[in-house]
Amino acid sequence: MKRLEYIDVFRGVAILDMIILQIFDVLSRHNIYADKPFYYAPLNWTTFPPPLLFTFVAGMSVFLLSEKFSQRMEKGIFFKVLRRYGFYVLISLPFTWFMWGITTYLGWNEAIQGIGLTAIFLSLILTAKPKNSHLLAMILAFSGLQAVLFFLTKNISPDPIANIILNASVRGWFSIANLMPLMLGGVLFFKLIKTEKLKGAFALASAFLIAGILLHLAGLKIDYYGRSFAFSIFAVGLAAIAVLAVYALWKKFPSKGWHPAAVLGQASFAIYIGHYLFIIKPLRLMGIADKLGDWISLALTIVLVIAIYLVVEYYLKLKMKFKN
Repeated sequence: MKRLEYIDVFRGVAILDMIILQIFDVLSRHNIYADKPFYYAPLNWTTFPPPLLFTFVAGMSVFLLSEKFSQRMEKGIFFKVLRRYGFYVLISLPFTWFMWGITTYLGWNEAIQGIGLTAIFLSLILTAKPKNSHLLAMILAFSGLQAVLFFLTKNISPDPIANIILNASVRGWFSIANLMPLMLGGVLFFKLIKTEKLKGAFALASAFLIAGILLHLAGLKIDYYGRSFAFSIFAVGLAAIAVLAVYALWKKFPSKGWHPAAVLGQASFAIYIGHYLFIIKPLRLMGIADKLGDWISLALTIVLVIAIYLVVEYYLKLKMKFKN
């Protein structure tokens, strides 16, 4: 399967959104997840939550991987996906333990483990070759299921093994039920983009956004931390609008100006791991974290992100040189 530049661009924009917010958060004395002006209380929401776009685009990646194996007429597609994404679940254990402690891992509150496990279950769904209408129905069903199951299980505490299972399936922020609507959304909107059904895609994304807002106004609140049904619907619409806007701009201005985003997209996993291990963790160990004003934090964040890009650009060129 030919590599699609716009998918690398999507990944690049998603990882850029994540690392900018997280590096800024560790530098600034403000907590973007809880302090104004970054936190918006009526929606129990933070500034474009970093996991949203990242998870949405991850759904596209799972679909592309499944399609690649399918086009090669390879057998055991699910087990190939299991090996690929099961590695993420496993590598997340030492990584999460080092960064935040074992409790974060057992609570299923780290992105790699959650996206990895959800990708495995998504690949099972994709083996049935669902139609767009089926994907839409599943987005709505998982959004409702997540809200109900989270409400029913958030305050119960069975034995330790059952707790881990509940965290991985429902309660953890990166649980299967919480991530599945976004990843299914990524699959649905990638299929619409691939077939150039852009007007329909924008209309559908807008419908998700408007539905979320109407539900919120009707009393079924958009609640980011509370995992509400309205939040899931709103999140899919917001991520879809962002991706579609990037795609429309990419089509209108197909130039080398997209190269930095494509470079970051090709190394998104390494960037995710690296910015924690080599920037965020050292800043905390040196006692620099959470001490600076917002403007100086933003300036330093931009410098560090540029440095990340330059390192990745050099690494990819070196990799290509040795490959040839």
